[in-house]
Formats: sequence, structure tokens, C-alpha cells
Amino acid sequence: MSLLAIQIPPRVRPPARAAGDAVPATEFDYVLSANGRAVTGTGRATPSRMPKADSVVAVLSDADVAWHLVTMPKSPASRVRAALAGILEDALLDDDEVLHLALPPRYGAGQAVWVAVVNKPWLSATLAMLEGSGLVVER
Repeated sequence: MSLLAIQIPPRVRPPARAAGDAVPATEFDYVLSANGRAVTGTGRATPSRMPKADSVVAVLSDADVAWHLVTMPKSPASRVRAALAGILEDALLDDDEVLHLALPPRYGAGQAVWVAVVNKPWLSATLAMLEGSGLVVER
């Protein structure tokens, strides 16, 4: 199974723009693996000129992801986001509505987990640009 890993450049944060208005990049560095284990190609291209692969992964810059260790609340699945927003309220620099919170695939109430926090408008715009060029990001 071939794998295409796309490095998403750090979000540009001009002081005159609002936090969610950052313009996504138009070219991306990438690594291609024909078998998902060994690198078979690298390069930089616009999304429409990237090689095709069975699986596409986006790799965010460490400057764009904030990590928070929290104890998962005991709340129904439909209320987990609101509960996490309450727990992280003092640690977050942006309003909850403009943030994407990512959890590990499996977690339980009362368990300590790492929550990844990313600017949602910027991430959505970047993923939309990639998907508009036929690259469906799975992870």
C-alpha cells in the first residue's frame, strides 16, 4: 500500500490578520513510499502535481499543534468536546469555536490522555485545498 506524507508548512501569522484568516500554503514538501515502509521519492509540489498514493497523511508543524495532558471527564460522548473545552479553558489562547481538538482513538473516562489543539479555520482551509486537488487526507 503506497503512502504519501505531506508536510504542512507552519501557519503564517501576520499581525494585521485575525487568527483564523491565515492563508494556507500553495506548495508542500512530500515523501512518497511505494510500500508504506521505505522512501521511494521526495519533492515539493502543488497538490495537483503530487504523486498519487493509496493513503495520504498530513504532517503538521510542531508550531501549529498545542498538546495538553488532561484527565478525560466522565461525560457522554456527545458532551466530551464541551467538557474538554471547560477543562482547557484557561490553557487555550483562542476561543473554543476556532479550535480543533483531537483525541487518541481509544480513551476512557478518568484516563490521562494527550489532546492536540489546532486552529480549525486554518486546518479546514488547508485540507479543503488538498481535497480540492484530489488528495483525500486520511490522517
